[in-house]
Amino acid sequence: MVNQTQKMRDLNNGHHGHEGLGRSIAHLKDDVVVLAELQWRLFVCDCGSVMRRIRWPALVIAVGAILAGCAVPIALLGVAYLLMRTGLEMEWALLSVAGGTALVGLIAAYVAVRAASRAMQGFDRSKSELRSNAEWLKQAVRAATTKDAVHQ
Repeated sequence: MVNQTQKMRDLNNGHHGHEGLGRSIAHLKDDVVVLAELQWRLFVCDCGSVMRRIRWPALVIAVGAILAGCAVPIALLGVAYLLMRTGLEMEWALLSVAGGTALVGLIAAYVAVRAASRAMQGFDRSKSELRSNAEWLKQAVRAATTKDAVHQ
């Protein structure tokens, strides 16, 4: 996708309906509308890209959660029962199994969050363009204000 800030500079270098953005604050609205439209298009494009990349991690998370939810009670009772057979008291066996289960759950959640955050990096392009556009807009307002003050 074309760099939005460069496109705005091209529009203001003689291809626009007025002499340039610095001529008047009133002409700024046209440039802001074009810039907003370009920013929106980039955002929509990035959303599509992120949705395509996050589909599989989300599906794997959902399937994993369902399978774990179905198997957890039976497996945990089995492990606790095995611990009791080794001579551990029932209370300690159950607490040991609960602690181990919590640790495994936290590790799984950490891995899933990292995978999802990598997929969300698709918005880096939009964030970079937005910063660049905001900086361009600040410079344009400063230039227009300075030029208007000189003409008065």
